[in-house]
Amino acid sequence: ASTLDTQILGAAKIAEALAVTLYTGIINESTFFAGLADDDKDYFRAARDEEKYHYDLLKSATGGTDAPTTYYFPAGTFANTATTLTVLITLEEAFIAAYLVGVKLLSSSSLRVLAAQIMGIESDHRTLARIIADEQGLATVTGLSGTAESTTPPNNNVYERTYGLSTLDQVKCTETVLRRGHRNHSGLFGLQNVQSRLCADVPWPQGKSTGLTRSHRHPSSIRPALPSRAYLFNRCVPPVNSEDSWLAG
Repeated sequence: ASTLDTQILGAAKIAEALAVTLYTGIINESTFFAGLADDDKDYFRAARDEEKYHYDLLKSATGGTDAPTTYYFPAGTFANTATTLTVLITLEEAFIAAYLVGVKLLSSSSLRVLAAQIMGIESDHRTLARIIADEQGLATVTGLSGTAESTTPPNNNVYERTYGLSTLDQVKCTETVLRRGHRNHSGLFGLQNVQSRLCADVPWPQGKSTGLTRSHRHPSSIRPALPSRAYLFNRCVPPVNSEDSWLAG
């Protein structure tokens, strides 16, 4: 693989670790999960496991190295149904856009096909999240486009969108907002600002996160303007059972 391929696959690996972390937070901490119908609960569990499969594949394709294990969400992300689902839908839209960039930039047909295969699953996740948003009484959701979009129909795209992302640098910049926190949490923890500004002059917090525990204590070395909680990817899920019925084949 070329250097660019390695960078793209590495960025995708981080996105998948973030996705596993988010889905685990929804399953374990969101206010609405316990009240969902069983098939909707199965959707979230299946989505988490699919993202873990993606992560494991991308890890193996990037030398077996792990992605960063700590991700930040604004405090209360999982305490409000509208916020939880808006975060989820926005991130799925970012993942779709990132894989479309991969389809454009990856050097081999096999890697481009892989990016398209994963992107199709992320599109499924976006649609299913919009179905649940509608079931939870949300008439609209404002995702990565920055514009409120009706949740009916949930499959409202004729073609998948890139939301202005067209280069690896833009994808990596969007990712870094999610991985390290951001001083400006307007919009959805800076995502909409980053997309509209094309990642120019984004002010990152200083310092590195170290010594985080599952208690979600915020490290003293990072102080975003708004409180956030740290979630550890590597404590989210056990190894996936490859015989799970919804992952067969």
